[in-house]
Amino acid sequence: MVRKTDSPFTSWKSSSARANPTAKPSGKLSKHDDSYIRKAAIRFRLPYITTLAAAIAAARGIEAYRRGKDMVKSIQEYHKDIR
Repeated sequence: MVRKTDSPFTSWKSSSARANPTAKPSGKLSKHDDSYIRKAAIRFRLPYITTLAAAIAAARGIEAYRRGKDMVKSIQEYHKDIR
């Protein structure tokens, strides 16, 4: 039984995941789950990273910040520096 809470991590559990936790996401349930996860991340102000490249970039940014390199530039600033 899934208990209703305010946490997206304790309340989210699709029927497909319960039936086969190793199954790859596909079909309507996957789209519903993706939407639910995205909306929960926004609601709880959590980062939502969808690609491995973005996850690596985020991890590198966190590491740099922890080492005291806290200068942040927007993507537009990087492009401006290329010209």
